[in-house]
Amino acid sequence: MPSTQILVSAILAFLVFLTNGGLVFLVLSRGRQQHHYLFAAVLATFAITGLGMFLIWIRNSHPDELIIYTYVPQVAFFFKRPLYVPLYL
Repeated sequence: MPSTQILVSAILAFLVFLTNGGLVFLVLSRGRQQHHYLFAAVLATFAITGLGMFLIWIRNSHPDELIIYTYVPQVAFFFKRPLYVPLYL
């Protein structure tokens, strides 16, 4: 039985994923300007990170799968850095 802290963290990570995924949908459905795509890409990396954290928290009782789920936020983190550069130009 997972502890309360793990369950709360998993629920919050899933809410982060849903919120960022919903924002990506809203940004892409409302406008199609170039800065909308950049902002949607940044939000998508946050959504992928939230999904990865949710998978880590929810599947923590399976240590053989944990290494796979840690790669999801790492890949999203890899793509975050190049996306931040145009925001400051």
